[in-house]
Amino acid sequence: MDISDDVSRIISRYGIKPQKIFGQNFVTDSALLKRMIDYARVCSDDVVLEIGAGLGFLTELLSEKAGKVIAVEKDSNLMRILKDRLGNKENIVLIEKDIMKTRDLIFDKVVSNPPYQLSSPLLFKLLEHGFKVMVLTFQREFARRLIAKEGTKEYGRLSVMAHLKSRSEILEYVNHAVFSPSPRVESAVVRLNPEGPSLQPLDVSLFSLFVRELFTQRNKTSKKVIKEFIKKNLMLDESGLNTLIEKLPYLGKRVYQISPSEFIELSNMIYVVKRNLAEDLVQ
Repeated sequence: MDISDDVSRIISRYGIKPQKIFGQNFVTDSALLKRMIDYARVCSDDVVLEIGAGLGFLTELLSEKAGKVIAVEKDSNLMRILKDRLGNKENIVLIEKDIMKTRDLIFDKVVSNPPYQLSSPLLFKLLEHGFKVMVLTFQREFARRLIAKEGTKEYGRLSVMAHLKSRSEILEYVNHAVFSPSPRVESAVVRLNPEGPSLQPLDVSLFSLFVRELFTQRNKTSKKVIKEFIKKNLMLDESGLNTLIEKLPYLGKRVYQISPSEFIELSNMIYVVKRNLAEDLVQ
């Protein structure tokens, strides 16, 4: 169902202008919003987080299915609309705050159309939280990088890091015409389930640094790039460096061909050497 007239009416009534700086593009297709709720299998037992609640159409639909909806909105003008429209609903909690500065929220599902400029930092923030499922709209290119497999041109740091905490899938692509104002980019609805690999990094900080630095040279053979990383981060003489390099697998691959599990295996082997070196220094 097209709700573009309702969106226009509310915008006109409150005299607001969608703020590009906040990434405000309001969904005008209620059928899309309902599908997102269905994709997340929202039920009365769920506490659902919505980021960038906007005019409240998704918020209202969520409140009809969820036990509780936590709607976070940074824009005070939009919060005024949300309070007028939904402030009397007992199972909706309205929070006027920047989601990136919000702590200690308790929820188990996320259903949201967040601002696209927040996509990467927001996603990593959400992945640190325990969750049952997340259904989010992202820019099409971001969504494709999120689900990308090794060896493809979209595959990169985002693909690897997201793999640690979740399994993601694109459920549908969304035409820019269902937003008001209409963005220049196409969108995609993505579902993330909390399913990581059985092998996990022994040191997440080292792993994150390892992945980041390798993907700065994504097309190079991994042996050269990994050797540079070890030189930079481990105190090894030339003999020790060469001995370690000889033990590492996957060195014939280019960086973008290394799978997430292989990245974990490599970083864990490097971590063990680093830890042993530190222990030797203490002794």
